[in-house]
Amino acid sequence: MDRQHLTRQVAYWLYLHRGRAAGDPVSDWVAAERIVELVIAALGAATPEPETGEATVDLDPAGVALELLQNFVAEATRAEAAKRLGYKSASTVGRILRGQRQMSDDLIEKIQAAFAPRRRKAA
Repeated sequence: MDRQHLTRQVAYWLYLHRGRAAGDPVSDWVAAERIVELVIAALGAATPEPETGEATVDLDPAGVALELLQNFVAEATRAEAAKRLGYKSASTVGRILRGQRQMSDDLIEKIQAAFAPRRRKAA
């Protein structure tokens, strides 16, 4: 399956997820491209298991958390990210993005809780 086909499917899923409500197809497409990029980046670390031939994914939690934060800041602002993380100043977010603050387990969990896509509960 090629990237464009996968992006088209994800954009359509976003439309369905919105309840088939009219929206902005360009926003759906851009969001779908970002989702596909995240999946491809995550699978880029996949290595085949010698015994089974199946792929395993070795994700770096700090890298994933940093990417979530970067994606949010690209769409919003550092100030909004700081607010979601419970910081008074956007400078803390800037230090995280520049790699000047260590990605502790607590910080990784905080970023994931604030910016990871949430699954909708079945009705």
